Amino acid sequence: MGKLKDKKHNPESPGLLFKEYDWYEKLFPIALQKSSDGFFLPGIKCELMGVSKNINLLQTKESYFVTKIRMDKFYDMFLRISASGISLLLNKGLGHSGRPFNIENISELEKNVITGFNEYVSKIILQFLEPPPVVNFVRTNFDMTHLTFLIKDEENGNCGRFILSVPDGRLKPNRVETSGDKFEYPDFYECNTAARLVIGKTRFTVKELKELEPEDVVVLEDSDIHSLTLHLLDEVKKVLIVPDMNIEIPFIEDDGGKDMSGESAPKNLWDSIEVDMYAELDPVKISLGNLKKIELGQVVDVAAIYENKITLRVENKVIGHGELVIVNDRYGVKITDIAQKKTAKAEAEANAEDENAQGEAEESAEEEQEVENAEGNSEGEGDGEEEFDYSDFELEDEDI
Repeated sequence: MGKLKDKKHNPESPGLLFKEYDWYEKLFPIALQKSSDGFFLPGIKCELMGVSKNINLLQTKESYFVTKIRMDKFYDMFLRISASGISLLLNKGLGHSGRPFNIENISELEKNVITGFNEYVSKIILQFLEPPPVVNFVRTNFDMTHLTFLIKDEENGNCGRFILSVPDGRLKPNRVETSGDKFEYPDFYECNTAARLVIGKTRFTVKELKELEPEDVVVLEDSDIHSLTLHLLDEVKKVLIVPDMNIEIPFIEDDGGKDMSGESAPKNLWDSIEVDMYAELDPVKISLGNLKKIELGQVVDVAAIYENKITLRVENKVIGHGELVIVNDRYGVKITDIAQKKTAKAEAEANAEDENAQGEAEESAEEEQEVENAEGNSEGEGDGEEEFDYSDFELEDEDI
């Protein structure tokens, strides 16, 4: 008997499976299809869904019927059929029973049919495998390859899963090897990819966020008018730009109005919590050639970024949009709309459409409804300052 060595799964195996998948797909579906057509009648279609070294990734919460087949003195083969797959096969082999199938109450006859089918499959599969080892050897953990098939009744469309676990020691798959690069790098230089350009960020308390209104100007303290940050997947690069001074606005000290500095006493604990608000442009198109050659300090042409819409985000939650401006030596955003206010407007329009589609009703009821709507609208106008509630930031005001 070969010894089992406690060894972790080879990290190169997933890469090898990609190269070997074509071999599995050409061989084993044919073997399983031949088994199905021979044991039952033609009409069950078998398709390979996946190849894996981890059986836990393949099995769903559905129950499975497992058959263990002894191959040689070193190896076993395992065949697993899902409950839905068993029902499909039994209906094909024994006819419809008229009762829902329950794998927990499977009868002896049904067990014998499924076991007999699995044994028949194993005999067909063995014809495609390598001969057993002739000398003792050391086995390792994860030395099984698991093939998941979709079995489908072509007549009624019912589907199930069939998982075949074969030891690697009896497999000798062909691998698709690359002979070299099929394309030259310049072939892709003109191809574009989407990248994010982050202008900067600033820190706000929740209270200050709630008080934001259209036409307000938010100064991004962590920004530089001469550079932006390019984000592409996990890569972050700082790129230089030539600022457009046409968007510069004068900085005027305002002694009145709302205090956005955070110096005023917050209303409560939650209002004093600070969050980072980021401003970023819509995704821009950058060629792979320019992206590949990007270096620290290099100027990159990003094509009219000043005409793009600015999105304000807090923890990836869109809170509003605006226009890019320059205040002193920092970027700023002149707010054009607040996300919640925009949503409320859309809901009001949708409600109006629903009311128009309701049909005719009694005249007195319509007049009462109009009065109620008018009162509701007037109340809404008085409460317009509270654009954000605590639920926007998963905070509960009533818990204070």
